[in-house]
Amino acid sequence: MTMPLLPRAATIKTTAAAMATQRGPVVPQYNIPLDIPVLFKWVPGGSDTEDDCTVFGYQGGSPGVWRRVRLPLLGANLTDADVTLDPQGNYIRQIPASTLSDNRVGTMGLTNTLSGDIITVVRLDVGAFTFTIINGGPAAGTLVTLPVSVQSFADLYFNGTNWIKLRAAQML
Repeated sequence: MTMPLLPRAATIKTTAAAMATQRGPVVPQYNIPLDIPVLFKWVPGGSDTEDDCTVFGYQGGSPGVWRRVRLPLLGANLTDADVTLDPQGNYIRQIPASTLSDNRVGTMGLTNTLSGDIITVVRLDVGAFTFTIINGGPAAGTLVTLPVSVQSFADLYFNGTNWIKLRAAQML
């Protein structure tokens, strides 16, 4: 008889290094190291590259990784400039009203990016200029263009190699 995967509270660890030196558990678990006070989830079989910030390994036990749980936080507003969008803890970015004075480009960056990351770009500006979002990965190209004169948004998903358009729409 197998035991059900019951919800568990996060375990507090003294340091991220201490968390990474324990044996890999068999089932998903959650830890919060005190030196990096954010939530990490054990992903059995996960193979993300360790970076000592968003992904930690393990010492023996079941294979997998400790992956930082990313929350959809509102980042700084985008300005009237071309920009690189990296998931630095800010997964929702917006272009405020009356911002764009020319056509602008947002490049989806790869710094600190993990497979499964989603960034939402919201355009509140209804001026006469476009905001084009391009893939910064190996399969470069335009993902979506947020059109002129209408509020719109785009959700962009990182598949481990490239950013892809998950969805985009005009807002009513």
